[in-house]
Amino acid sequence: MPHSTSDILNKKPHRINSDENRTLFYQPLKSILSRLNSIPNPDPTVLRKCSRCHARSQEQLYKDFYAYALSVTLRFIPSREDAREVVNDVFIKVFTRLKIEIPDNFTGWLRRIVVHTAVDRYRANRTRKELHSDIGEPLPLPVPEEILDQLNAEDILKLLDQLNETPRMVFILYEIEGYHHDEIAGMLQIEATTSRSHLFRAKAFLRNSLLNLTLHERNAG
Repeated sequence: MPHSTSDILNKKPHRINSDENRTLFYQPLKSILSRLNSIPNPDPTVLRKCSRCHARSQEQLYKDFYAYALSVTLRFIPSREDAREVVNDVFIKVFTRLKIEIPDNFTGWLRRIVVHTAVDRYRANRTRKELHSDIGEPLPLPVPEEILDQLNAEDILKLLDQLNETPRMVFILYEIEGYHHDEIAGMLQIEATTSRSHLFRAKAFLRNSLLNLTLHERNAG
């Protein structure tokens, strides 16, 4: 029988070590984030025509993948107006590169172009101080897996919007897009150790936020 949030929080707590804490939080979190939207690859014929600058095929590809590209961009660029500009830049790159190569996995290839273009825009608009800015040192707290089961990936992204931009960017690049810290450091022009620090603090912030939301829900009930 499923447990309610109140049942979960009223359970007698037990002492857990750091490894158990990571299991309670990080593995369910990765499972939730893996549910983010994805779409199938386009018809290879459309891509071949795009590689030959066929206007109607380019228009079709743009229409089919615009919403997907915009949704990924908005995770990095909160301003919808700026995000639209980034997406337009993305498709200029897409149509230019299709003249040279037709990727086997178009969706993954497109996503990488979107991520790098969005990060370039973000970095161009940030000062060095902002890139190295930090959030506070929140106290890490364990969050039961049952609480995470009640959330979806977009809920987590909304919580992350409360973070400073650089920790949020690092979290998305590492946990959602699958980049390593050395790669993130190069993309954001920070040290790999700084990237790890941002990720740790973003995760700690998220743990605390999830627990606080659940406590608020229980008190309001």
